[in-house]
Amino acid sequence: MNTTPCKTPQSGFTLIELLVATSLAMLVLGTIILVQKMAHDGFDGSLNESRMTRDLREGMNELKVELRAALDDSIVTAAWNGADGDALLTFQNAVDFNLAQGATQWGAEGIVDGTIEYTVIGGSLVRRVRNDTGQLQNAFEETLVRDLDMTGAAPPVSFEWDPAMRVVRLTVRTRKSLGGRDVARLVEAVIHVESVYNF
Repeated sequence: MNTTPCKTPQSGFTLIELLVATSLAMLVLGTIILVQKMAHDGFDGSLNESRMTRDLREGMNELKVELRAALDDSIVTAAWNGADGDALLTFQNAVDFNLAQGATQWGAEGIVDGTIEYTVIGGSLVRRVRNDTGQLQNAFEETLVRDLDMTGAAPPVSFEWDPAMRVVRLTVRTRKSLGGRDVARLVEAVIHVESVYNF
């Protein structure tokens, strides 16, 4: 008698089942990775935007504090003409009190008759100090605001001095591409010059 042994069904997965399961696992894993990347990119974008806003705010606060103590007669503003390095705002602060003369001495960073100037250089708002002969004092150069908006018809920075009201009107425009989208900021402020050292 010719009997062939009966094959018993074996447990396990077929090749097709393994391919389908692997494909589904890869699809789920790919979706998880994509969602995680999108969340990470969104977080990075908002973090960079927050840094840009913080840097702008800190720069403006520093300028405001310094300008509030300026000598009224020393404040000079100029319109931005598109050239790097041209002073847009210059002024002096109190640097010392001369007891013999009974008067405040004016200047910048401890330099009598020096001046503080704000200018645009390379798309940034830069604070510089000149000594009494007009020479730049590089040790005091500081970038206050980066990523100025150099693309528009409006100037990236403008200062307007109103001596009657004793205020400086300030406008700063910034623009930066963050994560493929354009982020623009506009700051407008009115800074009251207090000159508490005017005697």
